[in-house]
Parts: sequence; C-alpha cells; structure tokens
Amino acid sequence: MLELTHRQYKILSTILQANSHVTSNILINSLSITRRTLINDIKSINANDKLIDSDNRGYFISQGKLNEVEDILMGYQNTKENNNEILKYLLTSRTKVKQDKLIEKYYISESSLQKYIHDINHTLKDYSLQIIRQSNSYMIEGEETNKRVLLAKMIHQETESFFDDMNNFSSYFPNIEVEEVSQKVIEIVEKENYYVPKYYELNFLINILVILSRNPFIKEMADAPSKRSKDLEKYPEIRIAHTIIDMMASNYMIQFINPTHVIQELDMCLYGFIQPKGNQYETPVAHFLSESFVNKIRKILKEVFQYYYLTSIDYESFLNVFCIHVNELIRRCSNSQNFTPTNVSVKHSSPYIYEIAVSIASRISDVFNIQIPASEINLIAIHIGYTIEQAVSDSTIAPVIIIAENYRNIGTNIAQKLTTNLKDKVQIMGFYHHLSDIPYRNFKDYFVISTVQFTDKYSKICYISPFFTDTDLQKVTEGINDYLKKKSREEFSGLFDRYISDDCFFSVNKKMDKYEAIRFLVDHAYEHGDVNENFYEQVLEREASSSTSFYGKFAIPHSNIQNANMTKLYIMVNHESINWNNEKIHLVFLILINHEAAKDFRKLYEGITEALYHSNTVFENIDKIKKIDDLKRYLLL
Repeated sequence: MLELTHRQYKILSTILQANSHVTSNILINSLSITRRTLINDIKSINANDKLIDSDNRGYFISQGKLNEVEDILMGYQNTKENNNEILKYLLTSRTKVKQDKLIEKYYISESSLQKYIHDINHTLKDYSLQIIRQSNSYMIEGEETNKRVLLAKMIHQETESFFDDMNNFSSYFPNIEVEEVSQKVIEIVEKENYYVPKYYELNFLINILVILSRNPFIKEMADAPSKRSKDLEKYPEIRIAHTIIDMMASNYMIQFINPTHVIQELDMCLYGFIQPKGNQYETPVAHFLSESFVNKIRKILKEVFQYYYLTSIDYESFLNVFCIHVNELIRRCSNSQNFTPTNVSVKHSSPYIYEIAVSIASRISDVFNIQIPASEINLIAIHIGYTIEQAVSDSTIAPVIIIAENYRNIGTNIAQKLTTNLKDKVQIMGFYHHLSDIPYRNFKDYFVISTVQFTDKYSKICYISPFFTDTDLQKVTEGINDYLKKKSREEFSGLFDRYISDDCFFSVNKKMDKYEAIRFLVDHAYEHGDVNENFYEQVLEREASSSTSFYGKFAIPHSNIQNANMTKLYIMVNHESINWNNEKIHLVFLILINHEAAKDFRKLYEGITEALYHSNTVFENIDKIKKIDDLKRYLLL
C-alpha cells in the first residue's frame, strides 16, 4: 500500500480535482512549499508507480491512473475521517458499543474495524487510554481525567475555524441540546446577578457541557427539585449549580446518579468563571486569597517585568484582578478544565506579549506545581496585554512637526485633534511657518504635517487643508502608521546587522526534527563560546512551555534565561525540512540574549515575526538562500 505524507496526498488531490494541467507555481503557492520540496514530493508519489506525469504545461494524472489515484485518495480520506469519528463516538458513548453497531454505522468490514481500532490505540497511548473489547463490544478504558484531556484536544482541532457557534460542538455532547442548554445556563447565572466575561464564555460553557454530559445519569421525570443545604446556599456557585441540575431534570428528564458529585464539579467550574454584576471598572478585592498567595504572584510579576526591562509597569494596579485570575486558573488546571479553543491567539497577533505570558506561566507552574496549557497562557496574555502595550508605547511614537501659516490658531487646532485621536502615537515637537524656520532639517527623523505647499522635493511632507477635516485625519493617520512601520523596520535592520555574522548562518540540506535543529545551532554557539553547557536544556525547557514555531513556517527558539555570553542570532535555512511539532518548516532563528542587551530582545523578536508574517518573499525564495546576504535581501525589504 502506498504511504504518503499529508502534503503529498494534497498534491495528488489538487492535480486530480483540476481535471487539467496544474502548474508548479500553483502547487508551490497553495501549499507554501519550495520548488525543490515539490519535486521531491512528486518523486515520492511516483516511487512505486508513475501516478503523476508532466509536460511544459504542468503536472497531470498519468494516463490510465485516474481510478487508482481516486482509490488512493478515498482510502486516505476514509481512514483519517473514520479514525476520528470512531474515536469520538466511543469517547462520547455512555456505554459499551457493540461491534455490529460500529460496522453498520461506518459501513466497514470487521477486518477494517480492527485496523481502525489498532490505529486509534496507537494515538491513545499518549493519554494512557486504550480501546478494549469485551463480549463483542468496545469501550475506552482509562481515567476520566485523561478522557477529558483527549476530548479537549479533539475539540481544539475540530473547532479551530468555527469556534463561535455552540452548535458546532454538538457532536461531542450527543445527549445534550447544546445551544439550548448553553443559553439556559447563562440565563441562570444572570438571574443570580452574575455574569461570565466574554473572553471566558466559550471555555465556561464547554466545561459545563462536559460536566453535564460525562457524569452518569438516567432519563426520567424528576419528582422534586434537588435538596439544598442551608449552609451552602449562601454561596452563589452552589445555588447556580443546584439550579442547573434542576433545569436538566425538569427540561430534559436528566437525573444524575450522583448529583452531589455533579454539584461539586459545577461549583469548581462556576467559581473559576462567574463574576458579580456591578461597575465593570471597579477593582475586585481578593479577600478570599491569602496574603501569602498574593505575595507569590506579586513576586512572579516583579521578576518577569524586571527580566524584560518593563520597570515602568505598575503591576500593583492590576494585582488583585490578576491574582483572582491565577487562582481560578489553578483550579481549572487542577481539574482538567481547559477547553478553550486556541484559534484566537495572542501569540500570533502580539508575539512579544505572548512571550512574557509564557514566562509568567512558567513561574506559576513551578511555584504551584501545575501544568499550564497554551489556552491558559493565551488568557494570561490577554490579562497583561494592555499594560505591556502601554509600557512599550514610547518606542512607537512619531515625533510630529506642524507647519501652518497661522500656527497659533491652525497649528494648535491640528495638534489638539492629533493628540485626541492618536494620543498613543504622536508627540508634537513644534510649530513653524516655513521649512526654513525649522532648526533641524533631518526630516527622516520626524513626521512633518503642513498646510503650506512647498517645492522642496527632498522633504517627505504630509499636506493637509487648514481645516483638518476627517479626510485629512485619515491621511495623517495612514502616514504616521507608515512612518512608524518604516522606523521599526530600520531599527530591526540595524539590530539584525549587529547581532548576525557569517559564521552564525548555516545553509543545510538534511531532514531534521526540532531537537536536532536546536542541538545543531546550540552546539555551534557553544563552540564559539557564546553560551554555557546548560543552554540546550534551557532552550528545550522554554520550548516545552509553548512551541516557538509560527504559522507553520519558521521558529524562534530561545532560553527564558538571559545568560548568554554574547547577544547573537544563529540562523539555519534547511532546504529539506525540519519537523517542528508535525509542521514542516525551513527556517530557524536561535536568539541568544545577554542580560546587558535584554532590551533588544523585544525588537529582535517582533522584528523577525513581523517581517516573516507580512511577506512570503523569504519562503518563495528559500532555495536561493545560501548565505546570510541572501537572507537579508529577502528579509529586510
């Protein structure tokens, strides 16, 4: 049987669906691969039998091979989909599933079912779970906690692109009216004068659905509401939990076998998410948290912000809120309640903020002995993001010069509108009548706005009307954004030149995994005396917290300890591929940071991610990159 990679199956599928010739450029661009990789993949596909042919118009299915290719693709798709569907069905079933039912449901033979079960069990090993057969029936054996961890991962993978509709989760909760129950739960919470913050809501609802669907129950009409303890009634979480199970009984005839256990689980989940209604700007007071706990979080924030030279951050202003969040996070992690889909990722939108969140999460993990998944790191990043953006905003301010005929009136009016609409992006440096009045003529360092037209072709000036209309404001806003981007690129270019050299760049033609790639670069850094002998383990420790790969295209491994002997960039371009968490990448930047240059880490980190995110030029020309000057040509456009 032909065994191909997922990408090679996609190449076959693309050519088959085209019903005509497909050019190499179409395949390269649609799959984000190089020409060399495409040629190697075609060679692998044709290894045993020539399925793909080519001529000067492109690639096409070889004559007489159409049916064979269709069978190969159908078998691949069926295997992948059936594995997922059978696993999901067994995982969400409340009882053993008879073999005949599986065979009938998925239109497969007994021998095919055995193969699927064998493949699925290989996956389940990572979760200490196993599909076992008893009396011609199948079930998943293992700890309930592990089953919920697996369920979380499956939800993440399947709902990555449509997370905003609760109905999309219905297949994971076959015994629950997902959308209706979710709406009623929110209504119950609000009737108690509480609410769930929007960025928690999906996580919260999925956790509630998991609790309601995975606890054993019977279907029968309830005789009476659940018994409530007067001592516990003072806690809103307990009241809401009782109301939820009463609602499930009265509306859906679901009677839980062990309601006390269900209430306990709901209590823990509710405690981690619900907030009292009231003034949303009012700072919560964490009376229920010990002084020792608060001091531990205070110490973590202080260490991390000092580490990243964010000494201007007043973390005391949000310490209470953050302590409450961390306390809830610990509860969720301790009870495997982490079902947040990870497609809204601060890692990709604000990589530097996410990196700081990783450092905070790593310290929390060590102090409280818990494992923190990427979804929770994302929520930490959301909590600290605004504060960090404010702290680093000075580096993204455009110095503005205003030229106006009557600058005392017109210029002041323009300045007021600018500082009102772009207060975090501009700093007014002065008002002048004419270019010749300006004591400094190095215009590239300033953004010049003028209501007066000049013939000076050497000056880049943003011309506006004296009335500074909305159209003028839009023009100025676009100009300032372009100015700041250019300034950032120039600064990154200077840092890149400072911290890279020919002996730190490597062009490689060998398939690797991420560990081999990191080891390769770290070994060279060690040989040059730039790092100590523990650096490799430190980089892997950071990698274990959250992958340093981006967009399935490149990776920026580094240590969370700024103890390199020299600040440097070690770069590998691998013309074959590097298997980085099951993604094939070709470019790795290993950042070494010495504490004295720690301020440059953000600029390097954001500069690399920004340059590679907004342009595919590097990846389109990866085969041409053999030395450092080649990379600069495409990276520093």
